[in-house]
Amino acid sequence: MPIPPDHLQHAAVEDCRTISAMVALARQTVYQVSWDAVDYANDVSKAALPNPDAEARLMAKYPPLIPRAEVIRHHDDNLPLIVGPAIVTDVKGRILLWSLPNVLSDSRQAKMLRDTQLLEGQMTVEEPEPSAKITKGWRTASTFYSKNGQWISGSTLLYPAGYQQGHTGSNFNPTPSADVRSTRTADWMSAFEESGGILDGVLAMTHPELYDAAQDTMETIWCEHGDSRVIMGTWPTCFTALQVIINRSTLGHRDCHGAPGWFDLLVTLGTYGKKAVLELHGLGISLPYNASSIVPLSSKLLVHGVPKVVGERVCYAFYMHSAVLRHFKMPVDAMTYSEARHARNHVLEDLDDNTIAGRLRAMGLVRDVGRGGSGTSGQSDVDGDSEHSAAMGGGDGEDIEMAA
Repeated sequence: MPIPPDHLQHAAVEDCRTISAMVALARQTVYQVSWDAVDYANDVSKAALPNPDAEARLMAKYPPLIPRAEVIRHHDDNLPLIVGPAIVTDVKGRILLWSLPNVLSDSRQAKMLRDTQLLEGQMTVEEPEPSAKITKGWRTASTFYSKNGQWISGSTLLYPAGYQQGHTGSNFNPTPSADVRSTRTADWMSAFEESGGILDGVLAMTHPELYDAAQDTMETIWCEHGDSRVIMGTWPTCFTALQVIINRSTLGHRDCHGAPGWFDLLVTLGTYGKKAVLELHGLGISLPYNASSIVPLSSKLLVHGVPKVVGERVCYAFYMHSAVLRHFKMPVDAMTYSEARHARNHVLEDLDDNTIAGRLRAMGLVRDVGRGGSGTSGQSDVDGDSEHSAAMGGGDGEDIEMAA
């Protein structure tokens, strides 16, 4: 592991060590589907919300990790859960997702929640037209956001250079989003610098090629795009865009902004009391999605959604927009899938908490796995956990619809 820079505080170094160990542990548990992701990508619909008939045909051609009959049987219930850190690949070892459950320390999660409060005042929702379909505009429609939480429910979209919906192509130049220009966002960017760097490190470990391209893109935007230079001075991540979402229910969906082999980075925070899951219907599985979990996944390929849980919840969704990379002459078509090294296909089964803890101890790390909340590094901050609870409210309140 590289020696961390001198300016990084000890707690941040411990966070990096724990995350690195969890990534290494995930590499030891590989689940492999029987199909080729390139073929699958050619057959996937470009629509964000899946059509049930089309998805049924897709599943018949590209089988999930469990029998199709079992997926159908679990239609109204949670799919089988892969408990421990793991990756899922296609038949040729191309990585479709990583699962890094409970990977952020209590103190790191508490800091990220405090930072998120700087953005809370610009969270917005939109009121749907009475005659509109319930799924129309679901990402921002008030129908899908809870009104009962202590936090202001809504979302904010941040990017230093990007496109408004319907304004891509050679006739348009990328511009900063409206929300990223606010004073609130400026304060958040300064506060989030360290956490953003740690999350960039997750991308560097899970998809090195995409990370390199992201860094090159950030440098090019800084050098060549004057409209974004002020924002780029404190932009805290190598991703071209992110959405911060508070208390939104999430339909099963695909995202259309990137390329099939690229990863979005989903980070989930909060005080929701029951265990949450990220459902992946096409794979026939669900992943642990407790507060402090991170999931890098191919969101353009995989239908993903989150059922409701009890408590309040914040989601950070970091992503790369292919149109932005094309505008700045990045080799988009050359960036494909990250691949598993020495992949070993595992039978679908749970990796229990005691096994995870034992493997982390073998790596020289300590993790408290006895709680349902976030994982902790060897330097857990008890006071940080208290601040986290005070900031977000209790975990036993009314049902809150969740973010993806």
